[in-house]
Amino acid sequence: MLNPFDFLMAFLKIGLFSFGGGYAVVPLIAVEVVQHHHWLTDSQLADLLALSQLTPGPLMINTATFIGYRVGGVSGALLGTLGIVFPAFLIMLFLTHYYKGFQESALIHRAIRGFYPIIVALLASAAVYFARSTPFSWKFPVIAGLTCGLLATRRLDPFWVLLGAAFLGWLL
Repeated sequence: MLNPFDFLMAFLKIGLFSFGGGYAVVPLIAVEVVQHHHWLTDSQLADLLALSQLTPGPLMINTATFIGYRVGGVSGALLGTLGIVFPAFLIMLFLTHYYKGFQESALIHRAIRGFYPIIVALLASAAVYFARSTPFSWKFPVIAGLTCGLLATRRLDPFWVLLGAAFLGWLL
């Protein structure tokens, strides 16, 4: 049985520490949802992340909504969405109010640059998470190589390349 308070607090924590957004938050979500609360397995989370990527909108919000729905139905989806969005809303409200003062601050600019390595590390952690939670097959490096090669040529629209990769993955 889902405890709504625990669920909301988990996603408030994820939303509060979601520097870099999107894939950078995957390790935080995995720790809370899979390792700490055991609401989903690694495989279920990977499936919901894939579904979140296919639907329009920000990855974090889609993921929180789908996890919430999977774990607690409509009320879980609402709590997950609220939890992931509310901290960013409050932070942006605060920053907007003090924007002029922050705009010229060298300290703020240095602090923001300091987040770059953290975001890169979180993205690398997300890649490792996906690699560990997905059973390895010869198909993955073939599809990834073809996709990267086609994207590197810059002759094809990335939308069609990714759609082709998805189709090839489904076909194989």
